Amino acid sequence: MPTITNAPEGANAPATPIVWTTRHLPGPGGGSVTISAAQVGPYALEVHDSQSRTGWPRIVLWTVERDGKRLGEGVLDTTDDGKAAAEWKARRLLTGTPSDQNTNGAGSRVIPACVNGMPPRGRNPGLHPDAELLFAWDAFQAAATAYQCAPDGEINRYCEMVGNIGERIEAFKPKTLEGVEIRLRYALTRYIDADCAWDTLVFGDDPNQDFHDIIDNDPFVGGLWGMIQPGDRLVDRIGRHRREQPNKGPGYSSAPST
Repeated sequence: MPTITNAPEGANAPATPIVWTTRHLPGPGGGSVTISAAQVGPYALEVHDSQSRTGWPRIVLWTVERDGKRLGEGVLDTTDDGKAAAEWKARRLLTGTPSDQNTNGAGSRVIPACVNGMPPRGRNPGLHPDAELLFAWDAFQAAATAYQCAPDGEINRYCEMVGNIGERIEAFKPKTLEGVEIRLRYALTRYIDADCAWDTLVFGDDPNQDFHDIIDNDPFVGGLWGMIQPGDRLVDRIGRHRREQPNKGPGYSSAPST
């Protein structure tokens, strides 16, 4: 079985080591983006590891370019996987080995399907009735974080990711109050369509004056915000009400005490 190398095709020289450099960018709402870069011959390799403040999921995008032209890309679950996929693609380009077009060069998922099939927030499937929706929201936060931190030339990719994940959130029918809150946050973000809405509703920052002006002058927005604002969320109020109810044991009576 031949060994894949990044030496020129037909040469017997072993593959030279690939050295990665890394830089960290803080993101809004406590998120972050880590960008790893390497050069393999004429090919530029990059891996963008984007996380929401909860840490799940990690939207890891790998790319291989030459002279500004994108020759391979995909979305995986970890930085190490992304590096391995980018290296694999670059070595195949160097050796002239054809890639399987059905797997995007390295067997990884491509951007439009970046949420499909990925593990829901590190939980076992079915553990939470809205596990997929919770994961999709975290993915939305991570992609939006990456968009905010993206260097020149990278914005369009993450804009596409945000849009695709948002379409999936819109398609979910929540089964729990936690899921309903996510749908409300997403719907309000789209309805307001302003930076202050993204900062408050997606990244969890404190509302600024622009946001207060909007909710004070739009009864529809103000009413929905009253259901999900921190400290007085509908989810919290119902949960608190349930906790405050007495246990209905054998001697329980609904009649008022005298």
